[in-house]
Amino acid sequence: MIRLNKIALSALAILTLASCNATENPGQVKATLIEYGFPEARMTQLSGEAYIKTQAPDFKADGLQEYFAASKPVLDALPEEFYCWFFDNADNAGKFVHEHVADMYYSLEGRVSDPAMGSRNNVAWCGTKWISVKLGWSLQ
Repeated sequence: MIRLNKIALSALAILTLASCNATENPGQVKATLIEYGFPEARMTQLSGEAYIKTQAPDFKADGLQEYFAASKPVLDALPEEFYCWFFDNADNAGKFVHEHVADMYYSLEGRVSDPAMGSRNNVAWCGTKWISVKLGWSLQ
């Protein structure tokens, strides 16, 4: 019985480590957002360097590789918005959430319905909760 428990724990550890090495990419996010009605014309994708240079010159984010934003107007309701910062690894995405995304979350209050934020693998995100659920990045 003890040997079986050790095997089960080892398998769980391997699965946990494997999931930590997974990465997300803007192409996957863009395809999902298009599938759920976000217009391509209201999407912005920038390299990490271009984002810092044009959007946030005083911004510090280790390993930022790409930025992606999308907005979807909704008739008689607040718009749907989603923002992603893609990093070279999960540690830098988590650090970014800890240092910056809370401010973004609060900036969304009153601008979108049901704001949410978090990180998944190598990406930090904030925006309307339902799209994070559709991406599999948040629990409903």
